[in-house]
Amino acid sequence: MFALLTYLFGMASMLVCDILVSKFLGDADIALWADVRALFGVLAAFVTLGLEMVIIRAPGASRLLLRLVLMQAMFLSLPLGFFVHQLGYLSSPWSGILLASGAAFSVAQGQYFRSHGAFLASQLAQQAWKVIALILLADFVFFHHLTALPIDLLAGAAVFVVSFLGWGLVLSSQTERDDEEHGFRKHYAISFRFFVTNIVLNVALFGEQMLVNGLGTNAQAAIYFTHMTYFLLPVSIVTTFVGFRIGPWVRDNPAIFEAKFVRRRLPIHAVILLTVALAQAIGWIGWRIIDPSVGEPNAFLQIAFFISATLRTYYVIPSAYNGIFGAPKEHDLLIISQLLLLLVLAAGIYTAFLTLNIVAVVSIAGVVNWMARTLISDRIMKLIMKRRQAQAQQRVKG
Repeated sequence: MFALLTYLFGMASMLVCDILVSKFLGDADIALWADVRALFGVLAAFVTLGLEMVIIRAPGASRLLLRLVLMQAMFLSLPLGFFVHQLGYLSSPWSGILLASGAAFSVAQGQYFRSHGAFLASQLAQQAWKVIALILLADFVFFHHLTALPIDLLAGAAVFVVSFLGWGLVLSSQTERDDEEHGFRKHYAISFRFFVTNIVLNVALFGEQMLVNGLGTNAQAAIYFTHMTYFLLPVSIVTTFVGFRIGPWVRDNPAIFEAKFVRRRLPIHAVILLTVALAQAIGWIGWRIIDPSVGEPNAFLQIAFFISATLRTYYVIPSAYNGIFGAPKEHDLLIISQLLLLLVLAAGIYTAFLTLNIVAVVSIAGVVNWMARTLISDRIMKLIMKRRQAQAQQRVKG
């Protein structure tokens, strides 16, 4: 219960941050804040290189893996910060450096505690920086004490400082000492697939905003981010927590999941549609009450985000199952198919954005992307189920 409350408080803090930014700040600051929101997961994936997911698979080696993440952050955060700034994102390399290292620490610490069943500590590691960011942002907006600093630098500093303090929580934890002696090569061989999967997933989740920020104007970036805040992010509060808890449950109850999923697909889809529709209604009412600075909501973007939100919510189910029960060849098939999809979409965006509004092009590409990703993931889930059933029948015969 406390883990759920901590999660909700952190997500609510971030949602309030998004609302404050979209209501009171100008297009340039909204674009910088959108950079932070989009780059958090991407930079964390590049620094951790998939090791945070190995922590879940091998809790006995979790402290060793955390030390590896710490060393990687020391070597990778600096070039990553300069690289993303050269691409035109963030106000300075230092914003990128703080964000990359802090995001990696936060994610790895959260997975460490999650792997040992310490769900409250896991959520504290992942959510505390959002509360601090809200406090700093409120001062930035209402009291103007921090306006000399760029908004992305404030956010990066909040992530880094809180996640750095999180190492004290790790050191004081009562988890057992490492009892697995695997070589570095084995850890990195496992983590590589997770790294590629994480990058592809983060591109799917946040690549749309990054494309608009990179190819469009600050005004277009502000429009896209504001619509995401009101019509996509509210339902992600539910989706993210479901994803946080569904993995361990599916792992421990595969037969129940497989039987219920096959029999109750229609009710599952109905619940998802109802949840997304309710979240969209809340977003529309919130827009009318708060009246963000970009003006009236765009009906086209509302429809696009409704479809994307529905697909993203359903995607949690096959994603959890595939991650737990998928064999290496099935993971490779998933990765290759999704990479090919991204290449096709990139070609389509490059062809279309020269003649069409970048906001429209990216929103259409986002819908197509999530339709294809969901179909691919669902198809692979069915293949895995068939394989597991065949293996079970062979064991019975044997």
